[in-house]
Amino acid sequence: MNNVKFPLKLLFLFAWLMVFMFSNISCNLETVKDNEISKATVKKIISEDLNLVFLTAEWCSASKSVLKRTYTKLCDSLKDEVNIVIICASEENNNFKNQLDELGINCPYYLLPNKSSHEKILEHGDRKRIRHFIKNNLTGYKDLDLKWNFGVPVSLFVNKDLKIIEPAPQDYGLIKNFVQEQKK
Repeated sequence: MNNVKFPLKLLFLFAWLMVFMFSNISCNLETVKDNEISKATVKKIISEDLNLVFLTAEWCSASKSVLKRTYTKLCDSLKDEVNIVIICASEENNNFKNQLDELGINCPYYLLPNKSSHEKILEHGDRKRIRHFIKNNLTGYKDLDLKWNFGVPVSLFVNKDLKIIEPAPQDYGLIKNFVQEQKK
């Protein structure tokens, strides 16, 4: 009978070690937030012939003003004519989602990955994250002579090949006119 107990004890010990190892590994894996944009998802998100990409930071009052003044109308009236993509340098998904909900904006939104823990949490850090996103995911920014001391928000018309067509205005009427011209 002792001969049977030893293999069972060994099997139990092995199973316990496996559970322990896998639980530690899974706790150390970084979880992906809802709506977090990554290099792998950019092409899926900015996927139409004409995309309006609005890059913002949740702390930026100018961005909130543009969202309220322009994107509340755009998301309702032009969503079938242009792929509107809002990308935010946000610390928390719920904070930015709440801002959009308060404004009545129902466009898809995505979050830039959070700052690394070693980065200082300063406003200019979000500008760097936005600049990093543009430089690493979109082509044609050099042709546009974008000033890298820009503020936030940034609006760009981008094609499905992730090439910047041109900077987008932040006025509803001007955006609407550009979109209609592109559709001709």
